[in-house]
Amino acid sequence: MHPKRSMLTRSLGRELIVGIDVLSIELRPGDVVVQCSDGVHVPIREEEVAELVVAHPPEAACRALVRRAREEGGEDNLSVQVAAIVSCPAAVARPWWRLGR
Repeated sequence: MHPKRSMLTRSLGRELIVGIDVLSIELRPGDVVVQCSDGVHVPIREEEVAELVVAHPPEAACRALVRRAREEGGEDNLSVQVAAIVSCPAAVARPWWRLGR
């Protein structure tokens, strides 16, 4: 486990301009994206997460992952989002801009 896994590293509210983290990945129809808290991904093996996500539509997959995390003793911050990519345009190279501080 990461030694700072429970530490808040960024928040909204104190600064006028807030830095953001951007992750760019190419998605294709049929891809599934899962974002979850450590309360879900720590007690459940990655392979089991994949199995549950493939076996269910997104909303049911969220419920199954939270239920499974509870069964494995997960109690803290059980949050998960699952997005199934149905259609998307071809990726276009765009420069990302960054707000200065």
